[in-house]
Amino acid sequence: MFSCVATAVILAQISGGAPSSQDGPSSGMSPAQAASPPTDWYGSPALVTDGAALTLMAAGLGAKHTSLFLLGGAGYLLGAPINHIINGRPGRAIGSVFLRQFAAALAVAIIFVSYTSQGCDSDGAVSKDNCALGAGLVVGGVTLAGAALLDDLKIAHPAPESAARKHSSLTPSLVITPSLGFLSLGGAF
Repeated sequence: MFSCVATAVILAQISGGAPSSQDGPSSGMSPAQAASPPTDWYGSPALVTDGAALTLMAAGLGAKHTSLFLLGGAGYLLGAPINHIINGRPGRAIGSVFLRQFAAALAVAIIFVSYTSQGCDSDGAVSKDNCALGAGLVVGGVTLAGAALLDDLKIAHPAPESAARKHSSLTPSLVITPSLGFLSLGGAF
């Protein structure tokens, strides 16, 4: 299952951000169009990553499987910022990290307030059977999804190309095995 998610994220990044070798004048584009900076939205890899990450978090929470939940959380916090960096927007990557950390903290606060407002704290005054996390989890999940959509749909726009950036590249690599997870970045600058 982990390799399927990693493969989907890598394929989404490759198909969303890799220019074709036919994007030059020979593909029917004028030289001016080929030389102009791209105006396409680059948020699709982050959108796929966020969908997979939120699904893993929900599945991990439902199955009470901590490592699945944490893997989804890592994908949520790191997927879109890496996508911004790959597309030449390091400032937006930093903003994305802060937006997602704020959304995660807000979701935890919402769940905590929802749970404790029912009298479900550690004093034992209310039976644990009467305590429901459902509403808090739904609102917290919507908060996380809303921040992800804001990042992926509104913030993910291409950077204008400069002469210095045309020859640099950054390549992420993700390897997940039953006993090891490895994330690396490589590139040419």
